[in-house]
Amino acid sequence: MDIVFLKIIIIGSIKDPILWILSFIIGSKIFLKINIIQINLYLFISGLIWGFIRVYIYNALGENLLTNQSSLIIFICLLSMILIGNFIFFINYLKQWLK
Repeated sequence: MDIVFLKIIIIGSIKDPILWILSFIIGSKIFLKINIIQINLYLFISGLIWGFIRVYIYNALGENLLTNQSSLIIFICLLSMILIGNFIFFINYLKQWLK
C-alpha cells in the first residue's frame, strides 16, 4: 500500500458530490426528524453503499484492486460520510441552540 494510492482515494472522496449531498441531507435532518442514533445509522449505511459503488466504479474503469485496497476505499468512504454528516448535524444543533 503506497501513499500515492491513499492520496488519490482521499482526494477523490472529498471531491465526490455524493458525499456532500448525502451527508448534508442526512446530517441537517431536512426530510426526516430523527435522533442522533438514527442519523449515524443512516450515515453508516449510506457510507457503506457509497464505498461499494466507488469500488465498483474503479473496477469498471479497469483498475485491478486488491482486497486491502477495496477495503480501504470502503473504510475511507464510510469514515468520511460519518464525520462530515455528524459535523453538519452539530453545526445545525449549535445554530439552533444559540438562538
